[in-house]
Amino acid sequence: MVEERDLERVSNAKQPLDLMINSSVVTGALGLGMALVGLVWPPAPGEASAWLLEGGLVSILWALAYGFYALSIPRAVAWGETVKAVFDLYRWQLLDRLRIDGRPESMDEERALWLRVGGHMLFGRMTTYRPLEYCKVQPVAPESEQAPIDPERH
Repeated sequence: MVEERDLERVSNAKQPLDLMINSSVVTGALGLGMALVGLVWPPAPGEASAWLLEGGLVSILWALAYGFYALSIPRAVAWGETVKAVFDLYRWQLLDRLRIDGRPESMDEERALWLRVGGHMLFGRMTTYRPLEYCKVQPVAPESEQAPIDPERH
């Protein structure tokens, strides 16, 4: 349904986000682990340089974790925009595949329809929107996926 190049765009937009989030988690966990080790096995009371070194390393790791987190925010926005763009390109095919009856005739109707679809997907019957109406007919497959018509069946 979605072309390969569009799926690749979504994947390429998500890779930097994954890198930043993973880097943030790893550096934050390393900083926490180092702080816990320092609390369980502290340096000798007279070794101020060891305390400063350990505290400095923990601070640097936590600062890096925050920096990676801050860098992940614009990447999350870019990935979300890419997903929204691909969704907009293929929204009519998605309605057909979901067998949702009726096409909206205005932007307000379309927005209301997608709110209902989203509520149904997230919450099922718990949603306050009226239930979705499904088509009785199967959606038409793209020409590449259509089987030849069998005259015996029709």
